[in-house]
Amino acid sequence: MFEVYFTKTEDQGGAGLGLFIVKTRIEALKGSIEIIENELKPTGVTFKIIFPFSKIDHG
Repeated sequence: MFEVYFTKTEDQGGAGLGLFIVKTRIEALKGSIEIIENELKPTGVTFKIIFPFSKIDHG
């Protein structure tokens, strides 16, 4: 799903770049993105996005 030019709806248009771009931008910021299975929501998709951070001491 995160591959360049991936699309499940060719007939609806789109270049298949959206999630590829999102993933590369998140990874450039040292983050990660993954697909989460949601048994309570059989349609659609849920993503988990994690960004590392560190506390800055302004003292």
